[in-house]
Order: sequence, then C-alpha cells, then structure tokens
Amino acid sequence: GLSVLHLYVIEEEYWQSDKASSPQYEFVAECIQDLSRELAQKGVTLHVLIAKNIDTALQELDHLNITPAYLVSNQETGNTLTYTRDVRIKRWCI
Repeated sequence: GLSVLHLYVIEEEYWQSDKASSPQYEFVAECIQDLSRELAQKGVTLHVLIAKNIDTALQELDHLNITPAYLVSNQETGNTLTYTRDVRIKRWCI
C-alpha cells in the first residue's frame, strides 16, 4: 500500500497578511494541537511544516523526496490568496 503523510503547512506570509488575524491563528493552532493528539492516539503523526509560503513548503517537500500519489483532502473556501495556493498544491500533486 501507499504511505500517508498527514501534513499541515503554516504559511508565514498568509498569517502576516491583512487576510488573517491573531484570533484566527490561535484557533488554528488549537485545532492543530487537538488533531495532533487525536492522531497520536491512533499511532499517527501529524507533521507541521512552517514555511514562508506554499512555494517554499513545496520546495522543501520536493527536497525531502516527498511526491504525492494522491491528494486526499484540500479544499479552501477563502480568498484569492488561498485559492491560488490551492491551485499550486493540486498542480504539485499531479
């Protein structure tokens, strides 16, 4: 079978933009911690990658020879910045 990488990317540029706020970041950080705990109870590690932006994150994943066969979940209902990011991720996965 295929390996599964449970990954959350924190994009510094997004969180420093006027599209995000400290309360939003705190909520996301809390959700990441909760998800990490729940996955750990199942013997699964949630990897959190902090990167300048999605391009930097994808370069790092490429450097680690991580090439996705399938993208299981990636859906955004945000603004143009997050939509553009999602398009880049989908291209990387194909």
